[in-house]
Amino acid sequence: MNGPLRPHYPLTPVSWAFLILAAAFLTLGSMAQAANFELGIIFTEYGILVLPLLIMGFALKVDLKKALRLNPIPVKIAMKIVGASLLMIPGVAFLNVTVIAILMTTVHFIPQTIPEPSAGAGFLVSFFVMAVTPGICEELFFRGMIMNALEGRFGFRFAAVLSAVLFGLFHFNLANLLGPIFLGLLFAWLVQVTNSIYAGMIGHAVNNGFAVTVSWLMTRGQDVSMETGMDLTELFLENKELLLASLAGAAGLLLVIAVPLVWFGLTIYRSIRLDYLKSGDLLKISGQQFVVTGRKNPEAGASSAVWLYPYDQVPAAPHYEDAISFVDLRSLRRDRQVRTASKHWVKGPRPKMRLQESLPFWGGGVLYIAIGIYLILAFRGMTS
Repeated sequence: MNGPLRPHYPLTPVSWAFLILAAAFLTLGSMAQAANFELGIIFTEYGILVLPLLIMGFALKVDLKKALRLNPIPVKIAMKIVGASLLMIPGVAFLNVTVIAILMTTVHFIPQTIPEPSAGAGFLVSFFVMAVTPGICEELFFRGMIMNALEGRFGFRFAAVLSAVLFGLFHFNLANLLGPIFLGLLFAWLVQVTNSIYAGMIGHAVNNGFAVTVSWLMTRGQDVSMETGMDLTELFLENKELLLASLAGAAGLLLVIAVPLVWFGLTIYRSIRLDYLKSGDLLKISGQQFVVTGRKNPEAGASSAVWLYPYDQVPAAPHYEDAISFVDLRSLRRDRQVRTASKHWVKGPRPKMRLQESLPFWGGGVLYIAIGIYLILAFRGMTS
């Protein structure tokens, strides 16, 4: 391949690819999944999402390793991500249940359930198809290609937010909108901090894997209830008041559970941030802001020393004679006054998005709204 490779995907081709692939995901993907659920998911995720981004990368001379952040992460960090992602699940459930309750109250919305695997598919097959595969493919698409293209034009903060919103819209499910956006923000932050797409893949697979496991257990429980002549689904749908009361109670219970667990999960995320402190990052300790000027031994991990300098006194020269040394970062984690902020997330001027860049994203938004309106009208019996 002649010439230097690009560090970023160009935004205009990526924005048009998003609109085209969203339409393909909704049409071709749905038809493939209807024919054979497992093979349809494989085709949709790898064929409609991953293959085009790889082809575009080669055609546009993009450095795929750098653009997609194909960098390994330590096992210790991976385990932290697993734990933090599990703690975020009640927060995601609260958001989705609240939206479902509002929609059912206002527009008689019937939520979509998690698609059931084909007959004979075992739990491990379902876990790979519905948890591992989306974790790999959707992260490469959203926290890889799309976020990388947005970062190249608008910086890290805007790229993380917009890619998370697009990730939520891409589910084409009104009841499953806010939860994915919330997770998309967390995954984007993780990928940017660790500089590894694998961080997002792990968190994504853990979240989907939990949903698959719960669905599998509930399916087995429903089979038992069906054998005894009790269909809970029909019972709830025939008694709307009972259903809404149950949703309200579930939302309240989830909120009580989610607040402490999400807070603890965010604490784990903050510890990951401290593990990845690097030169140029900002650190606030007891109200005073410092800039990280380097690590004494970057290969030593979290136990290495971090050199800091008062942010308002940073000289132009690269030498810091009065730098402050923290030998044990674990002591920093115990200080509740410590706050970290990546220099990439510091708010700054953002260039305007050109029409050819924004039009496909607006088109995707209009497509999503149109589908939502159609589904609402269909549920209310206003379409033929």
